[in-house]
Amino acid sequence: MLKSVPHMGAEVIDQGYHRRLNPNKTDSAFVLLDASHISLDILEMARTRYATLNIFTCGDANPFKGYIYLQKELNFPYAIVNVYERF
Repeated sequence: MLKSVPHMGAEVIDQGYHRRLNPNKTDSAFVLLDASHISLDILEMARTRYATLNIFTCGDANPFKGYIYLQKELNFPYAIVNVYERF
């Protein structure tokens, strides 16, 4: 996620990671940006892995450039993209 930030035109303020093992293995990571944040949650259950990626930005940062970079790097097998414009 950190490598996607320059592509978006944002700056990293902080980052963090947490792993929970019970009842299911869950990994959560975040990058706090000067223009909001990126978070990734991965849940593993039996033979299934499910991930959610959230990219929230304000100002001139471009979340699509971050998503495209991460999609190429992580090679998502399937993705649903939702866009919510602020006004």
